[in-house]
Amino acid sequence: MQKDTTRSQGPGRLSYVEIASSKINDFAALMQELKKRLTINGRVPGTYQNYSRHLAHLALHYGKNPIALIADEVIDYLYELKSSKEVSKSFFNFTVFGMRAICQMRGLPYENFQLPVIPHKKRLPVVLNSSECNLSFIRPFRASRSNEAYLFRVKLGGHKVAEESIKYNFEHGYKNLYAFYKSFDSITLFDNSITTASLESFPKKIVFMENGAVELYSSILPQWVGKFIRAVKND
Repeated sequence: MQKDTTRSQGPGRLSYVEIASSKINDFAALMQELKKRLTINGRVPGTYQNYSRHLAHLALHYGKNPIALIADEVIDYLYELKSSKEVSKSFFNFTVFGMRAICQMRGLPYENFQLPVIPHKKRLPVVLNSSECNLSFIRPFRASRSNEAYLFRVKLGGHKVAEESIKYNFEHGYKNLYAFYKSFDSITLFDNSITTASLESFPKKIVFMENGAVELYSSILPQWVGKFIRAVKND
């Protein structure tokens, strides 16, 4: 499948749905009907946006309303999507979901377009017992080390984070530790400071706490760790 060069991004440019609505007979009416049906059924706006955009691609590909297509046309289009390395799996899925939606809306069987079945993975619920509920908390020695860790990860190709976010995460993460630790049966504390000497980038396990017992894995503990241990013991 050739890559569509009719982009909808950027100021002043029409969306795919707007282009299809202006070029394809009755496409605008079909999308309005779809929007009403999805809204009545309680679907979020993003559902309509995804369905309509992918149906617009299909309509523009053939130059006609998707509901007027024959099975072979739909199959050929889906085959091109599936075969193209430039098309994501979600693009294929949303095209099928969009076609299913207008079939349901018009009372048409899926077989009319020979729409494929997209399997959903069924997973059994995971039931945890109390011994499996562990809180892992990772924090550097002090706030300045958070900035050092961030700068080092950016140097290695990591994504950038605003300095305000680093400060916020450092302060509020510690508050959350105090707020939620009672909900867990054991607690593991890690230090993810990066030293200028070794540039270590892996968090170090420094404390494990369970049933009032404390295991230390480091002879040097940050002040926040000692403070937290005392707070837990005095609780």
